[in-house]
Amino acid sequence: WAVGLSGSGYSSPVAVYDGEGNGAIIQCAGDGTILMVDGETGMQRATLQVEGAIEASPAVYDGMMVVGTTEKGKNNIYGIRIE
Repeated sequence: WAVGLSGSGYSSPVAVYDGEGNGAIIQCAGDGTILMVDGETGMQRATLQVEGAIEASPAVYDGMMVVGTTEKGKNNIYGIRIE
């Protein structure tokens, strides 16, 4: 499968799993879009738009994703619960 991104893909994809072993892929785009797709089918599970550009891979730990953004004069770190 292939999924198009809404902006440049500077970050690496990150695999996450639920308690039953079902996998998903999280990919961040340079325009601030965070996309979660099913690891087997590529079907979109969720999308989220944050302020600023994402130029690095998110960190994931214990159901929480942390990602930083950059924007002229305004930078953010987001903590996002993965459900």
